[in-house]
Amino acid sequence: MFTRLIFIIIIIALLFGVTLVYRNLNYKKDIDKKIEKSNIVEKSVALPMGSIINYGEGKNNGHPLLLIHGQGGDWKVYSDSFLKLSKKYHIYAIDCYGHGKSSHNPENYNIVDNGDDIIWFIENVIKRETIISGHSSGGLLAIYVASKNNPLVSGVMLEDPPIFSTLKDYAPKTWAYLDSFKTINDYLTGSKDEPYDVYYLKNAL
Repeated sequence: MFTRLIFIIIIIALLFGVTLVYRNLNYKKDIDKKIEKSNIVEKSVALPMGSIINYGEGKNNGHPLLLIHGQGGDWKVYSDSFLKLSKKYHIYAIDCYGHGKSSHNPENYNIVDNGDDIIWFIENVIKRETIISGHSSGGLLAIYVASKNNPLVSGVMLEDPPIFSTLKDYAPKTWAYLDSFKTINDYLTGSKDEPYDVYYLKNAL
């Protein structure tokens, strides 16, 4: 009885492992299928200064909705949402600078350059009143774009933007302060004998 139970557990574990391996090897195909089913087409546009913004665009099924991904992602991270959103909105989903197929020029890896060029994208590609939605660092970009009071920005939706604000005396107790700001400051003011990622793993919470 015990041997049979062990055998069943091993079989279940193997099936689970094979499923995980298959999903990891084929996740890109699954994303591409969702994008194709949603009729999202990948495009790119060159800005006057030579930078490239890569993006996905859906059919004109309603009000324009511009999706701005977070750090480490690209426009395809919204693939699970495209099918539903594209039924009501004209979807635009961009690759931020340094991500996906947009320009990889470190000089543009800041909120001002990236944000100003998103405004250019709205004015010159979308050319209509647009709702902007940003996730994480994309939320910070959405805030920047909205702060410019551009008449083409008709609405803003923020999804977990890292707006680190708190009461002054409480700041040293926050996770952002302890895990990020203090660790970064200690590294920059120290000897810097090792790469930051190594230092972070040794010293962060």
